[in-house]
Amino acid sequence: MKFGFNPKTLAITLGILIIIEIICLIFLANIDKIVNGDLYNYGLQFDIIWAYKFWLYKDLALISIITSIALLGTLISILLAYGLKNYKTIVTTTSLIFLTISFLSVFSIFLMSAIDGIVHYDLKQLYNIEYHLNWTHPYYLYSRLFYFLNIIIAAISIPFASWGLLKISKPKPTLSKILAISFIITGAVIFSFSLAPILTLNVTEQLRQSLSLTIIIGLGLMLCGIIVGYITSQELIKRNILTTQQQATYNYLQGKIKEKDFKKAIYLPKKMDEKDYTTLILENKTKKAKTSKNILIGKIKILPPGNELAHLIEKNLNTNFAKVNLKYLEEKLPKVITENLELSTEFKMNNQQENITLEFENSIFSNNQFNNRFFETIKNFGCPLSSAMASAIATSTGKQTIIQEYKIDSENKITTVTYKTA
Repeated sequence: MKFGFNPKTLAITLGILIIIEIICLIFLANIDKIVNGDLYNYGLQFDIIWAYKFWLYKDLALISIITSIALLGTLISILLAYGLKNYKTIVTTTSLIFLTISFLSVFSIFLMSAIDGIVHYDLKQLYNIEYHLNWTHPYYLYSRLFYFLNIIIAAISIPFASWGLLKISKPKPTLSKILAISFIITGAVIFSFSLAPILTLNVTEQLRQSLSLTIIIGLGLMLCGIIVGYITSQELIKRNILTTQQQATYNYLQGKIKEKDFKKAIYLPKKMDEKDYTTLILENKTKKAKTSKNILIGKIKILPPGNELAHLIEKNLNTNFAKVNLKYLEEKLPKVITENLELSTEFKMNNQQENITLEFENSIFSNNQFNNRFFETIKNFGCPLSSAMASAIATSTGKQTIIQEYKIDSENKITTVTYKTA
């Protein structure tokens, strides 16, 4: 799956985050007002010991929120000034800012939990503060909403940060990669900010138990990320094996091309009752007569390189190519190729009467060494993916299909294939 960098989506996201941060700022100010104002009416006495800790945590939370707002404002200014002219720089900057904001939001959650510890344990034990709805209800409301909104900020920022960093990398990001990175980053942030106060501060037993729970959650998220990443790597290994297995097929086809005076490979339509797809190889032979022109004398039927892949795509579509038309393929194939099977990060199909153009990016078969070695064969039969598509086109149209043109942009890993039906 390919994830586009949409400025409109980004602008809306930044606007939402700024509003949330401002609301958090208001909640923090109200909590400060309750502790440094209302609680004196319920038995609180001023002492520099608890006041210093409260001011420290409150001011750090305030700095964290203001920093986040400043970073978001800076990013909006950059986008307004430069747009997407320097794409890579903008995406990198965006990712780093979102990553910083996610850290700050988790840090704010930790600071609020420390303030909670002061209010519910330190002040209660020292001054036996009277619990009354006049202050407990608004305090609980503001503090819990503060937690909730910062969790939302982290939930928005971490996927954006992961996506952006992967966006500028090659190969392009898949959903599984983004999930793996997001889980690991989230888990690491929660784990580090939960473990730090236990190691460095004299926290209460209740707070220690709460932080122990968040440590377990953080470790669990990191483990989930590692598992998702491992599964993804296993899929890549399977795909590499698939590419390796195809070498035997292409070695055979290349031998046929060298052995005979090869003319053209034609993909034939598959009938409903037929099991496999068929490619017809036409051969030329120089006629031992006065003319030196080549004439067609031979035909060989073989399984195309993309035979198994074509069956796999049919299975994912839960249909038979003989039952559908080209319009159906145009609508359904992109999702199957890019999301279900993750054979490429982008897939486009354009039907222009007898000529059908296919463009796919970062295919799992985009191996430069493989393409260079078997290019003459691939030019006629296609790679496994374009071969499977040739079989699909031939079967859905009921017409013989040839690969008229095959282009590879090695730098951007974009393959363009033009088919002709007759």
